[in-house]
Amino acid sequence: MPVCLLLAGLTVAAFWPVWENDFIVCDDPDYITQNQHVLQGLSRDGFRWAMTSMEASNWHPVTWLSHMLDVSLFGVHPGSHHAMSVGIHALNAVILFLLLQIISGARFRSAVVAALFALHPLHVESVAWASERKDVLSMLFGLLSLFAYVMYASGKDRIEVTSSKRKVWYGAALLLFAVGLMAKPMLVSWPLILFLLDYWPLKRFGLSSLNSQLPNLKCLIAEKIPFVVLSAFSCVMTLLAQHKGGAMVSIVIVPLLTRFGNAVVSYVNYLLVTILPTDLAPYYPHGGMHPGAMIVGALLFILVLSGIALWQAGRRPYILVGWLWYLITLVPVIGVVQVGLQSMADRYTYIPLVGIFILVVWFVEDVCAGGRFRRIVLHVVWMMLIGGCFFLTNLQVQRWKDSVSLYSYTLRVTENNYIAHMNLGSALLSAGRVEEAGENFVEAVRIQPEYAEAVSNLGFVRSLQGRPLEAEILYRRALTLKPELTKINILLGSLLEAQGRPADAVREYRMALKDHSGNVTLLNNLAWLLASCPDDQVRSGSEAVEFGEMACQLVGYKEPLCLGTLAAAYAEVGRFDDAIRSAEKARDLAAVRGSNEVVQRNEELLRLYRAGKPFRETIK
Repeated sequence: MPVCLLLAGLTVAAFWPVWENDFIVCDDPDYITQNQHVLQGLSRDGFRWAMTSMEASNWHPVTWLSHMLDVSLFGVHPGSHHAMSVGIHALNAVILFLLLQIISGARFRSAVVAALFALHPLHVESVAWASERKDVLSMLFGLLSLFAYVMYASGKDRIEVTSSKRKVWYGAALLLFAVGLMAKPMLVSWPLILFLLDYWPLKRFGLSSLNSQLPNLKCLIAEKIPFVVLSAFSCVMTLLAQHKGGAMVSIVIVPLLTRFGNAVVSYVNYLLVTILPTDLAPYYPHGGMHPGAMIVGALLFILVLSGIALWQAGRRPYILVGWLWYLITLVPVIGVVQVGLQSMADRYTYIPLVGIFILVVWFVEDVCAGGRFRRIVLHVVWMMLIGGCFFLTNLQVQRWKDSVSLYSYTLRVTENNYIAHMNLGSALLSAGRVEEAGENFVEAVRIQPEYAEAVSNLGFVRSLQGRPLEAEILYRRALTLKPELTKINILLGSLLEAQGRPADAVREYRMALKDHSGNVTLLNNLAWLLASCPDDQVRSGSEAVEFGEMACQLVGYKEPLCLGTLAAAYAEVGRFDDAIRSAEKARDLAAVRGSNEVVQRNEELLRLYRAGKPFRETIK
């Protein structure tokens, strides 16, 4: 218990600055701050949505439910969301310690591994980034699944598969594994990890004819089949979600040979950055094909280390298990199936580094075992290493304070990082620093001319700067580069509407509607044009009512602008009593909020509706 409390306390202390950290512009809006389903908290409808949604190019219902729970408990206070992730991370460290201690009996070694896992700065991204809740969640259920499997596999009665207790533990392991996959599909390699644990330290490999207490290989394979089935299902769902979300990168953009080369080099680079965790960034741009000598050198390193692990398998089996843990658990994210254009990512090490920590700690303890003085020196070295990790992690957490801090730092430690320019520009734009935002978008487009999102954001800046023709050109160029990015249609529609081109605006809104039927701004703008446009060819009262009611339902009939739009839609179809009630409610809500301009506007519209007249917008 003292070790568990110490681990938890050190973890919380190292990550303490997250209380002051904000959400960031990358992914957090999609996962939390602008996700209408999540913002409603836990509910029956939210549960149904989470189980079926493939938003954010992932199928991870448990992660969505976790964010909904946070909103129900804390609202949208970022520090509380971050603290929840820290709590789960601390729990993971404690469970990892208990698991290793139970299966190996090595208390001190298990504690050092758990401390390195808890405090290594490479894991800051998984904990301090709210959208990466899926990392800590999947690890939590993955470790619990391993714990249940160990209880199943290491019971006194190893052969009697009908034992009721063993059945319960096996079922628990399978269920927890399924939940972990529904947090993040990173666990798809878990069936192979179970095999590794069977080899060491559970020592279940053997022939039943030689040792009746050991299951034969067929039994070991058979008991993994249900886990493999769940992994396969998760892979299918993930591929479907990533294909639907457009997250998978074509082999035309990143050829297979380039992917394999980057994968080999990344295996070595992850080890290097583990040893020297400085200049860490949330995004490392893909530099294309690595030099042949670098790829060959990295491949030789991997083969040599693998050979050493096999050579020492009998004497030091933990080397093989730790090394294979690292190699295997990185496979889903090593980049052969390219999702996004990063070359590597710190968050991908959250699970794989456990294998490296086991390998290193067990090996060093074995090699340096000896007299009392050597033990004291070794313990001091471990404490210094853990202390160094604590310091670097605490520093790295502070760099995640907000988007401007994070991406300004990222640009200092990386080169040609168009994603960092893009995200810094978005953060500056949110802060009202339009000119600086534009400069970053320009730089992002310069580095990567085909980056549709940056082109679109530059178009938005130009519209704010009063340069609508440039903005329209940039929006249409972005849509040419990435037609599936229908959010741009919303921006273009707003621009065209402001220019007095309602028919063109409606056309853009309708194109966006198929992918963004839950976007309140889109529904409201479209309903307003369909209700109030003076062009008979554009107006459609029945559709205006439909979209206006959808928008009001999404905001709980508590948003004055949406209610005012719905009133105009009702008036267009002759439902003036409903129009009057909606406009009066809009006026009253606006008065409570002190929005005098909205109050006055609805008073003017009410006079029309009471006279039995619909409203017609004046086109400038």
